[in-house]
Amino acid sequence: MHMETQMNKKQILHLAISLIFGLLLAFASIFLLSSFAWNARAASALSSAPTVTNITPPSASNDMSVRITVTGAGFVAPPVVGLGNITLNDVGWVSSTVLTATVPWGLPPDVYTLTVSNPNGESSSLPNAFTVTQGINVWTTDGPYGGLINYVVVNPATPTTLFAYADGIGVFRSRNSGEHWQKVIESPNSGEIVFNASGDTVYVGGADGLFRSTDGGDSWERIPNFTLAFTHPVSDSVVYAITEDWLGSTLSKSEDGGLNWVNWSKGITDTIRGQNGIGKLVFDPVNPQMMYLGTESGNIFRSVDGGTNWTFASRPVNALWEMAINPFGAHEVWVGPDNRWGDTSSVLVKSANPELTAWTPLGQQWTRYIRFAPLSWGEAYSGTVYLPFINFLKSMDGGATWAKTDFTFLPQDLAFSPTDPNRLYTGGNGGVQLSLNGGQSWSPVNDGLAALIPNRLAVAPHRPETVYTLVAHAGLYGSEQAGASWKSIRVTGESASSESALSSFLVDPYDNSRLYTGGNDKIYISDDEGLSWTASGVLPVPGQYSDCSIDQHVLRADPATPGRLLAGVGYFCDDWSSMNGGLYLSTDSGLSWSYPDVTSVISQVNDILYDPGDPAKVYAAAKGILISTDSGSTWQSTSDLLTDKNIYSLAAESGTPYRIYAATQYDEQHVYRSDDGGATWMEVTSPPSNISQQGLVVMPGWPQVLYAATWAGLYRSDDGAQSWQRVDGQLGWVPIFSLAAATEGQRAILYVGTGGGIANFSATQRTFAASEDTLVNAGVYRFTQLISRYVYLPFVGK
Repeated sequence: MHMETQMNKKQILHLAISLIFGLLLAFASIFLLSSFAWNARAASALSSAPTVTNITPPSASNDMSVRITVTGAGFVAPPVVGLGNITLNDVGWVSSTVLTATVPWGLPPDVYTLTVSNPNGESSSLPNAFTVTQGINVWTTDGPYGGLINYVVVNPATPTTLFAYADGIGVFRSRNSGEHWQKVIESPNSGEIVFNASGDTVYVGGADGLFRSTDGGDSWERIPNFTLAFTHPVSDSVVYAITEDWLGSTLSKSEDGGLNWVNWSKGITDTIRGQNGIGKLVFDPVNPQMMYLGTESGNIFRSVDGGTNWTFASRPVNALWEMAINPFGAHEVWVGPDNRWGDTSSVLVKSANPELTAWTPLGQQWTRYIRFAPLSWGEAYSGTVYLPFINFLKSMDGGATWAKTDFTFLPQDLAFSPTDPNRLYTGGNGGVQLSLNGGQSWSPVNDGLAALIPNRLAVAPHRPETVYTLVAHAGLYGSEQAGASWKSIRVTGESASSESALSSFLVDPYDNSRLYTGGNDKIYISDDEGLSWTASGVLPVPGQYSDCSIDQHVLRADPATPGRLLAGVGYFCDDWSSMNGGLYLSTDSGLSWSYPDVTSVISQVNDILYDPGDPAKVYAAAKGILISTDSGSTWQSTSDLLTDKNIYSLAAESGTPYRIYAATQYDEQHVYRSDDGGATWMEVTSPPSNISQQGLVVMPGWPQVLYAATWAGLYRSDDGAQSWQRVDGQLGWVPIFSLAAATEGQRAILYVGTGGGIANFSATQRTFAASEDTLVNAGVYRFTQLISRYVYLPFVGK
């Protein structure tokens, strides 16, 4: 029995060893087969050719280096990427389907084939993949787009056609529902846009005059002596318009589309010029012979015979801003008050009887436009009305109750698709915004809408392709591609009005990812190129200015001491005619600020300049020039030629002899120069127009080249401001508001901010409706020059 047990144990042991050996042999076989398969796949991958399908961006100008992204398949690290016969540098392998590379500046303009080669020599090419355009010695711009849109309207006959007006800029048109915009008329002060009944004629009116287009906005004709137009709701050829002269305003009527006019003001009594002009005209939706007219003083007149005779009805508000009529009901006239000057006793009202002698108050004090849902939406929307001003208010019960929508921008106007109640457009300081869900959410549709005015420009000192601009009404924008594309940078995290209040900006010269911007008494700081911000610094307000508001004009960084900053401000108090100012110093990168000794009361500080020959010496532009010799800790006023001059801009040559320039503005338009570090000043030649605030700049590394941003164009001096020349091209003829300059190697790059206008090369009488060749968009423009005539373009081959 014992021997049988031993035999069984031996058999079991042998069986177990056999099983283990078999399993090990099986695992080894699987491993070898897998290894062979993996090697086969790897060999196949290494031996297969890559495929190139796309390159982004597909084009660039040759004055800037640009980072491209190449997509395709079968990319193996490390690849070689070529453009034509040029091997690109800085190639990055992201994955087998994505590569990145840098196209260097200086390539000849051409259309290039892109080739990707794997390490084994297999390659693939994409013909006509990348276009290089001329960017040296030419003006280049691509936005930023958006702006303060005061008025937006949809053509009811062609809903894909929109018009938008930007105050101070002009009128834009879109023919594809807002996907792209084009400026069609230069009318800085005319923006009320109306269509005739069939939608084939459009009128634009305002302080600049009345304009008419019969071809959808391609060409325009100015109708003399008139401002606003009101079109008949049924008859295409009937139009009413307001004319103003030294006696006051009158209403006129044309029955031939504006060719001939007759006075149509019988019975309208209170139209004294500058006080009680005619403001609005509306037609009864049931009987257009019944018309209602409102004057700026709040008086309402009524006509039952198409305007032949007018009778006074009532005065429901102290001052009238807006009047509209509900298209769904007869004689339901709404009147919005003008409470801009502090009188808030009037509120929004609507008529309670056909004679307009009784009115129902609706409670809202602030209105700009009253927008009713269009009749084409159907009876279900008969009580729907919008008040798109500051707060976006909507009522669905005829004004009995209101719902508020919060925006990240400030709305100004609203327009509707006549066929889709969910499709809305609004204009405001975010440009034109589109909603596809009845106003629940919005997205910008601003491509080509060049209505932003760049008030400040700044370039990253060590990255000339990185440029920032503070724009009027809209806040901060940035570009990492020299202005080829832009992004809006939200700073305050508060209301849209706080974004638009930002007025100073600085890129830290020691750390270009650190940015500063300010408005009122706050300093905002970002350490990640604008991705996030903190309100880290507050400017302490002296006791005598505790009841005043602060306007930040300038932030500057000490070029010799990291973390040391200066700020210049103005204090807006009750007496706006004489604004005082102050200087602030920070020694901890803007986290805290002190009020340095300036020895006496000073006026607003418009600019600050560090002496490039002696960084401890600083100049501040105010009424006269203040000088500090200890990096801004203490200041002294100069007693010389500039003592009582209001200085708005300073600039200095970056090399010997380090001459300094100062410019005044308005009636005392002068340019001064100091050749001895500010000890004495002499008057030199001025450009023929006012220089903008901070509108002087000397090209770094090219000290003899001085530029001036003026209200009549861009000027350049090469002889110490002894003479000035208007720069070539369109920007020599339109108002320039801001400048920034940078040099890198042999490239000198000038950035220019303009509100656009008409480049009137002949200097003859101005025409508002200009051709595309002379109509200049607002935005940031770039001009790249080669510093020497004998410059070798960068070596980009193998």
